[in-house]
Amino acid sequence: MHLRRLHRDDYGVVLDLDATVFGEHECRPDVGSHTAWWLVDDDEGKPCAYAGAMLWEPDSAVYLHRAGVLPHARGRGLQRKLIFARERWARAKGAACSYTYTSHLNTTSANNLIACGYRMWLPTTWGGSRYPSRPSAEQAWLYWIKTLTRPAGA
Repeated sequence: MHLRRLHRDDYGVVLDLDATVFGEHECRPDVGSHTAWWLVDDDEGKPCAYAGAMLWEPDSAVYLHRAGVLPHARGRGLQRKLIFARERWARAKGAACSYTYTSHLNTTSANNLIACGYRMWLPTTWGGSRYPSRPSAEQAWLYWIKTLTRPAGA
């Protein structure tokens, strides 16, 4: 398995992987210039996992954008590797914390976030590009945050 940063001309790969992992739906990942993306290639050199991150400068934070792993590559710790890669990038950009959200039904991602040191939290503002709308009974979101410590000597 090989983890790499995605180049702009490869954004279509993210959209293809997303459609394979999550199916066709109206909620597609933002592959615009504000989101950095990572890919994992399998042993045959084919993309099998992806994840994005967006710097939120007003709060010196980074938002862990959508992530997905193809079924044949699951169980190998790829989601955690992608979380750690985005955290390294966030620290290099000066981010003090990292945040994301999951569906209340997505226990795999929730458990991976917990294993990576995230804790649940409740945002104080709702809507816009920062957080999805306030959770409803039909679709409850779990919000996660982690303080990013600076490496020694930084």
